Amino acid sequence: MAQEMRSLLVPSPDVLLDTVRQLHPIVSLSNKVLPLKSYFNIVQDIQRTKFVASVGPTVGVDSAKKQAQRALCTEDIFMLACAYLQLEIAKQGSIYYLTGESPDFKETKLNRNPLDLSDEVALKTISSGLARPDAERGAVERGQIDSGFNHLAKINTLHRTMQDA
Repeated sequence: MAQEMRSLLVPSPDVLLDTVRQLHPIVSLSNKVLPLKSYFNIVQDIQRTKFVASVGPTVGVDSAKKQAQRALCTEDIFMLACAYLQLEIAKQGSIYYLTGESPDFKETKLNRNPLDLSDEVALKTISSGLARPDAERGAVERGQIDSGFNHLAKINTLHRTMQDA
């Protein structure tokens, strides 16, 4: 699939595979419709944490963060992972939302039109929107992204804790 979509860059198939592995459980745990950027940020955060932990204390924090950039998903890779997982992404206003797949799902954003993720142009358009830094977004959008990220981090931590118990 990734080879068919020439405008989406995949520098590392391993990062694409890791992105799918990180994104799928988070979406299946999510019980809300949250900003797509929240999912993107949490996947990158998980990948960054995993990479820094694998490097160990021998490498400085700044050096590890720079090296981690190669292990993080890009916006294009993230969108290919979403398309592969056939997730429901829709736009409401200027914000793209991703629908969670938890059995206890609660509809929180009505009147959305799901986008066709088999369309390369749609994926590239959404990818471009993800690339915009959070600091350049409006206060409401930033608040929704942060709230969504915190929710996803909380349910992910709870899930990992329950698995360990």
